[in-house]
Amino acid sequence: MLSLEYRSKAFTFNSESHISQSNINGALVPPAALLSIIQKGLQFTEAEICVGDDGSERPMESLSLIDAVMPDVV
Repeated sequence: MLSLEYRSKAFTFNSESHISQSNINGALVPPAALLSIIQKGLQFTEAEICVGDDGSERPMESLSLIDAVMPDVV
């Protein structure tokens, strides 16, 4: 049985994403799909930061989740 906390998070995600109003067949979505999309987004953001407008490369250590959404970093 799912814990109350997990069900609460699932309810919030369902409500905020409006997933129930979409035509997505949940049975076709592979496990960890959301995690994969988030990881690819972080990699893209890191690549954007590491490459300057002129194509030059700027060295950077790993990007944290918080840094990825901070306007002064991005």
